[in-house]
Amino acid sequence: MENSCFDIREPIFHSTFEERSTVGQYRVVAKDEASVVTVSFDPLYGGQIQHKHFDGQHYWISLGRFREYFKRLPKNTRKRARKQRRSLS
Repeated sequence: MENSCFDIREPIFHSTFEERSTVGQYRVVAKDEASVVTVSFDPLYGGQIQHKHFDGQHYWISLGRFREYFKRLPKNTRKRARKQRRSLS
């Protein structure tokens, strides 16, 4: 995709669902005290804009009328992600 909005060289995200793992990069485009809006690019799904809402040690995203909750990773896991990001540069 030749869109500068999705030419992302930012922090790394890791996702695993039903034995499919994804590693990608995202850009924070807006944030407030309780949420963040990110833009990412996935080779399978293309460009995505996501609004994540924080709730203690969890965060959630809206899926239509439903919310899907996720557990936030401990800080030491985030440090490993930063090292992996450096290796991608």
